[in-house]
Amino acid sequence: MLLLPALLSATPPDFALQCDDALRSPPAVLSRTLPGLLETLAAAPLPPVERLNRYAALQDACAQAAEWLQGELRLRELSTAPRAREAAWLARRLAQGRLAVLLRAVDEALRAHDSTRASHVIGTAQLAMQDVALAHLTGYHPLPDDFWDNAHALHRLAGELNVDADALAYKALRLIGMVDTQRLSPAQQHKLAALAVQVSPLLGLMPGTPPLLDTAALADWLRERSLSLAREGTADAQDDAELYQTLLTDLRSRPMRREVRERGRGSVELVAGLAACWHLANGGRWHFPDTGHDEEELEHRARLLQRPAPASPVNLTVVDLSGSGLSLAGSAPGHALRAGEFVLWRARGQNWQGALVRWVRYGDDMDTRVGLEIVARRVEPLMVVEPKSGRSQLALSLEHPQHPPLVLLAGRVFNRLAPCLLVGHGVRARAYPLRVARQTPLYQLIEHRAGA
Repeated sequence: MLLLPALLSATPPDFALQCDDALRSPPAVLSRTLPGLLETLAAAPLPPVERLNRYAALQDACAQAAEWLQGELRLRELSTAPRAREAAWLARRLAQGRLAVLLRAVDEALRAHDSTRASHVIGTAQLAMQDVALAHLTGYHPLPDDFWDNAHALHRLAGELNVDADALAYKALRLIGMVDTQRLSPAQQHKLAALAVQVSPLLGLMPGTPPLLDTAALADWLRERSLSLAREGTADAQDDAELYQTLLTDLRSRPMRREVRERGRGSVELVAGLAACWHLANGGRWHFPDTGHDEEELEHRARLLQRPAPASPVNLTVVDLSGSGLSLAGSAPGHALRAGEFVLWRARGQNWQGALVRWVRYGDDMDTRVGLEIVARRVEPLMVVEPKSGRSQLALSLEHPQHPPLVLLAGRVFNRLAPCLLVGHGVRARAYPLRVARQTPLYQLIEHRAGA
């Protein structure tokens, strides 16, 4: 049974005029007016044919609004920009509004025993389910409570009417639902959505209520593709291989807590991002001595000195914590809390520790929930200097009692055994990168070997 929005007692008297005005509005206005119009269209007591006709008339406008909202999200950091947070909220409402109209239309077609109309609308509604999933996941926001009930109901109806005979749309949606998408970057989430459609023929459905997803063939394909990408060695190939490995892990079993978490008390200070963390670890200075004295390096250091100071540390509430991590809640203006980001945090009276953002979840306001994985009990600022060119880049030395020392660098910079200089306070050592111990969408944590 489909879960539908409650019907209104009457259609607003100016509803038709509002729809006509919307079609003449620019995308920025459309994005704010269309969600409400779609919600009304889903609940208004209209004749079924008129509902579908009005929906069809609004589709070009919906596409324009969706494209404009995606542009807003690409231009702004979702974790720190209120305008981006609003765009994500509107994108969710827009996608949910379209789906609500289609669910009402499916119900009306079934009640009228019009299988032809029902078949057409069910296929469109299944595609709209994917749009809703993507809008929620790229906004790091939980899916609606009735989402999976309606997804399973549409699949059952599609089978009865022989729509989507191979259940490809349903399989793609189920695959997305198996992945812990709060741990992925926005780029990885879009890749996942496209990949789910691409690989859906490899998925099977086993009997069950709801049906169980058979992922054996997909797992074999992911393993083979990961090995092939690893041999390519390009940055894009590394990113895709990382996504495929994440999928493999989640297909085997969803990540489980290995440690008991205790309820948190109080708050911690936090800064996010390599530059801000480096500045803090370096005593609030951009200047770093002994990184070379050639003209290019001196210019590089001069530019560093002109940088403004990063945002001050913020206080976030501790939700829970364990020996290897903690989750926090609150608002962090000026600090980009996103999947894979590096942060420094400390409780009152303790030293700064390094952590990676394991997952994030954003509310409609600027409040954020974030899960941290501790990767360093002690952090020191470094410069990594390329000997031939003398060029240097910011880095952090990460020390943890359970792991070998690592160097955190931004981007995809690993070049096995390419010599470099590690320069810090009282440190100037030649080193050779050995392996990437950890990688996120933003950073590499690299193990080095000291050398002459």
